[in-house]
Amino acid sequence: MPLRRKAYLLLKAMRIPEWRGYVGLVAYGALSSLGDTGSILPGALFLAAITFSYMAAIYLVNNASDANLDKLSGKAYRNPAAMGEVGEEELLTAGLLIAACGFAATAAWGRLPLIATYALGVSVGVAYSLPPVRLKGRSPLDLLSHSFFFGTAPYLMGRLTVGEGVDASILLFISIVSITLELRNELEDFKADLAANCRTTVVVLGCERSRRLLKLLQASVLLLPLCLACLEGAPLSTVLAPLVAACLLVGDDTRNRLVDAYASLYLALTLLK
Repeated sequence: MPLRRKAYLLLKAMRIPEWRGYVGLVAYGALSSLGDTGSILPGALFLAAITFSYMAAIYLVNNASDANLDKLSGKAYRNPAAMGEVGEEELLTAGLLIAACGFAATAAWGRLPLIATYALGVSVGVAYSLPPVRLKGRSPLDLLSHSFFFGTAPYLMGRLTVGEGVDASILLFISIVSITLELRNELEDFKADLAANCRTTVVVLGCERSRRLLKLLQASVLLLPLCLACLEGAPLSTVLAPLVAACLLVGDDTRNRLVDAYASLYLALTLLK
């Protein structure tokens, strides 16, 4: 296979357009550190490099491990391994090599909390997909692991590259948001996961109970920032309250979009404090 074609297939398997929310968490973490350092420019290129390696490694391993599952779910078009265009072992090898390069870069940067976050995050992300651990099929570890490697870890990577310390309430909020996103994905993939005997939380609980759990988690996403704003006596509560009411009154599909927008808005507003 020509080198250019192989490079294209690797990039396709990375599914870079799907990174936007996770890259947004990295950027949010970096921007939230401005109060500590005054500038994120010294670490910007480094942060971009390790973010690319982190995301690419996890997505490549996921595509290598989920080739058969993607065929069942109708998502083979986005996975070159599922389409037979590239071997699963090639994607897995590339993913692990990229992860190792990212770890070497974080080690060279020399910040121990960042090194630990990157190493643990990418390890959990790989374990989520890769047998025999495959956390994706071990409820509730599927939700909890996702809340870390595609939730708090990206935020911490951005934060710890140039700053120090974290906000516990922000970590909790991001974790819950990440769990809701994973639960929604599992609801979409329920039939394929069931056919493949992949025991996700939705497969274990069933669709109806999973939808009720999703509504409860989404209510937590909506109410946590509002409660924090009220406790702080912040005018932010007057902005959030009407949005919470709107989200609770609409249908499921509209609620999903509004909760996503609400979460993004809240994180953006915290940067203005």
